[in-house]
This record gives sequence, structure tokens and C-alpha cells, in this order.
Amino acid sequence: MTLRSLPFGACFAYFLVGVVLDAIITIYYRAISSRRVWRASILAFVITATTVLLIENIVISHNPILILAYALGTSVGTWIGMSPHNPPL
Repeated sequence: MTLRSLPFGACFAYFLVGVVLDAIITIYYRAISSRRVWRASILAFVITATTVLLIENIVISHNPILILAYALGTSVGTWIGMSPHNPPL
């Protein structure tokens, strides 16, 4: 499967999931460092469930382009989560 045969929407969806999920992961670590037990616990559930479903879909698709789109999204999500404009939790 080439990039031309892959719909743009699929790449964008994986990118967007990467952004959102990594921003949530960064918030999760900030919740842990602030000792916010309930927030960290709920975020841990969301992160685990989403990651398992995401990995399952990537493995089934056999497409490295989706992995790259997700990886790029995670880097943007980390930047958003660590942005100096986000106040500590």
C-alpha cells in the first residue's frame, strides 16, 4: 500500500489521535507529579484503552504510513502538553 492509495482522512485521523493521546499522557504525568490520584487513575484507564485499540488497528492495517502519522501526532501532542502556556495542574 502506498501513500497515494491511502486516504488522507486516515492519515489525518491517526495524526489527530496521536496529538490528543499524547497531550492526555502528558497531563497524566503532570497529575501524577501533583499527586492527583483520581485524575491520574481515570487518565490511566483512558490511555490504556485507547492505546490498545490504536495498536490493534495499526497492526491490522499493515501500513507504516499510519505509524508515521501517529508518531508525528505524538510529538505535536507532547509539545502541546508541555507548552509553557499550560498552567500546572
